[in-house]
Amino acid sequence: MRDSVTVGLMAYSLVHASSFIDPSLFIGSVEDRVVVLVIGSGGREHALCYALKQSPSCDAVFCAPGNAGISNSGDATCISDLDISNSSAVISFCHKWGVGLVVVGPEAPLVAGFSNDLVKAGIPSFGPSSEVAALEGSKNFMKNLCDKYGIPTAKGSLMDFISSFRSIVR
Repeated sequence: MRDSVTVGLMAYSLVHASSFIDPSLFIGSVEDRVVVLVIGSGGREHALCYALKQSPSCDAVFCAPGNAGISNSGDATCISDLDISNSSAVISFCHKWGVGLVVVGPEAPLVAGFSNDLVKAGIPSFGPSSEVAALEGSKNFMKNLCDKYGIPTAKGSLMDFISSFRSIVR
């Protein structure tokens, strides 16, 4: 497993440069081929499955729940009945099928602590912890953090009721 700086740089390049994902960055060498599970069902996850399938370090790719495009392309085996909102079910699947890396695409499971649960279970995860995911997952959290540390950001207000919204808009 690589250090957090290397993983952070890989994450940055994935998000900002759409670079190729190579599982060997997580597992060591091509001889140590890995089974990967991609969590999600959108275009981003399809691109991840495609890139992973191309890697000589990748033995197989599963995608849960996946979609028809992923399934029809042959880039991954879609597991539509795996409950991706239940980290225990995903961890059981990983143990049963020998999954050595989970790539979490959607924001909601990351904010809920999906990567935290996988790491606790000894399964490497490509995705931020719930604490880091909160930066993207909660606009209010991010605004408060920026205010606290004097980080420039656009003006914003938290609205609980429509009457509050109307008073701000006027």
